[in-house]
Amino acid sequence: MERRRNRKQRWMQQHSRQRAWERYGIDLDKSLRRRIIQDIQNGRSTPIKTQSNRVTHHSIEVEGKRVRVVYDKRRKDIVTVLPQK
Repeated sequence: MERRRNRKQRWMQQHSRQRAWERYGIDLDKSLRRRIIQDIQNGRSTPIKTQSNRVTHHSIEVEGKRVRVVYDKRRKDIVTVLPQK
């Protein structure tokens, strides 16, 4: 089970990094990912929508751009980066 969880975690990280680059031109490396997650956990982001008990959408300032991210609080990680509206 642990191996499956790690695989899912790696997939989510690769997916969100790719989407951040495609949609905003931002390289979502480890340090930036950690900062975004800490900002979400400490209430320094704007909650947009609650998708479920564990998944929420947030708007956050990253490198001078307003970025929309989907955060999974059970996994404590970014699921994806949404396109601009």
